[in-house]
Amino acid sequence: MKTLRLHKEAEKYLNSLNTKLADRIEEAMENLCRIPPVGDILPLKDRSHFWRMRLGKLRIIYYATDTTVNVVAIGSRGQIYNN
Repeated sequence: MKTLRLHKEAEKYLNSLNTKLADRIEEAMENLCRIPPVGDILPLKDRSHFWRMRLGKLRIIYYATDTTVNVVAIGSRGQIYNN
């Protein structure tokens, strides 16, 4: 299993959510750490090495190395790709 790392912006967004939704996102991020990762996951077309995980209307943007999963951003599907 890989190690999970959250960038500051992703951690700040996660901390701003209600407990139920935050728990759901944390469970999804744990699935990213599995080998192979589990979930609705696709590569981003215009950004090499970045992937997105769909979780309802939310998206988790991340990149992975051999030992870690680095979550760059978490947000709604309408705004997450603007950054």
